[in-house]
Amino acid sequence: MKAKNVGFIIFIIGIIYMVIDGWLISWWFVPDYHAIGPAFISGNSFYSSNAFFTFWALSVPLGSIITALGLAIYTHLERVRFLIFIVSSVVLLAWLGLWSQSIVYPVLYGIGGGIILFSFCISIWSLIKIRMKSHGIIKTAFDFRILGYILLVITAWGMCGLLGIPSFGIRPEDLLKYNTQSMLITMGAKVLICFTLGWIMLAVSQVLEYRSNKKVS
Repeated sequence: MKAKNVGFIIFIIGIIYMVIDGWLISWWFVPDYHAIGPAFISGNSFYSSNAFFTFWALSVPLGSIITALGLAIYTHLERVRFLIFIVSSVVLLAWLGLWSQSIVYPVLYGIGGGIILFSFCISIWSLIKIRMKSHGIIKTAFDFRILGYILLVITAWGMCGLLGIPSFGIRPEDLLKYNTQSMLITMGAKVLICFTLGWIMLAVSQVLEYRSNKKVS
C-alpha cells in the first residue's frame, strides 16, 4: 500500500475518532458523569472506568494529532519536520494529561490575552495587505477568514469574562458570593456561539481558497 493511501486512512481514523468519541458519545457520557460526579469513573463497567474516561478526554487532542499525522504522511512531509511534529505531539499530549494547577495566576491570563491580541492584529493586517493584491473568489475567502479571526478574538475576550470578571468561572467562592451563576451560563453560551461561527467562517474561507486554487491549476 502506498504511503499516500496509508496517510489517508490514518486521517479518516482520526476524524472518526473525534466525531464518534469526542462528539457523539458525549451526548450520553457527559450527562451521566454530571449526574454522579467524579465517582462515576470508578464503576465496574468499561463505560464507567477511568480508562474509558481517558479515551474520551483525549478524543479531540489525540484525534486531531492523528488526522495531522495522516496528512503529514499523505503529503510526504519532510523527515525533519515529521520528527519535530511527532516529538511536539508527544510533549503536548503529556502536558495535557499530566499538568495540573490549583492556584490562579492572573499574570498568566494577562500575558496570554496580550499575545492573542497582538497575534490577531498581525493576522488581520497581513490578510488585508494580501487581499488588496488578490482578485475574484480569493478576496471573498479572505473576507470570511477575517470574519473568522474577529469571531475568534471575540471568543478569547469572552473567555476572560467567563473565567474572570464578571462571571468568576475560576473563582467559585466569588461566583457564589456575587451570585453570578446566570451570567456564567450566558457568557458560556455567547463564547460557544462565537467560537462556532468563527470556525464556520474559517472553514468557508478554506473551501473558497481551495476552489480558487483548483481553478487556477
